[in-house]
Amino acid sequence: MSNTFWFYTCLFFWISGVFLASNLTYIIPIADQAVNSVYESMSFWEVFCYLFKTNITVGLLCCYMGYATAGLMTVFILIFNGYLFGMALFVIAKLQHHEVLEFGLLIKLFGHVPLEIISFCLFGMYGLSGFNFVLNSNSNSNKEILSDLPSIKSIFFPFVLLVIAAIIESYSIKSF
Repeated sequence: MSNTFWFYTCLFFWISGVFLASNLTYIIPIADQAVNSVYESMSFWEVFCYLFKTNITVGLLCCYMGYATAGLMTVFILIFNGYLFGMALFVIAKLQHHEVLEFGLLIKLFGHVPLEIISFCLFGMYGLSGFNFVLNSNSNSNKEILSDLPSIKSIFFPFVLLVIAAIIESYSIKSF
């Protein structure tokens, strides 16, 4: 199967997580000015490094652990990531206009989401290709196993997207 098929399959699983979140009800938190962000004491570069580290971990788990588990880990991560996004989105959607302004940070953070989703789907595309490997595992030799793993060149573009997303997210956090 082609990479395009696997990419859209990843996107389907992420959207499934968002849909799952849309079918649940949430208690909407009250915005309190006294609540301090964990990022307040961090510099821009500390926030960037923290966000990039967590995002690249998720991306590499989607890619290599997904490949090793025939795509199961990729499916779980994408559904869960979509679910977390949906929770934030649908809580904001239920707020009144003046309450939304109090949650301005959440709205600003949505600017990085498309880059993250595309990156995770590109990483996941390689993770789901592990399903093909498992189907053809009887005919593969040890050399073919290593040659089928995603290369550093193939994950370079999603890596760059995560760098850009982390810069946007860090700027949003520190400028609020």
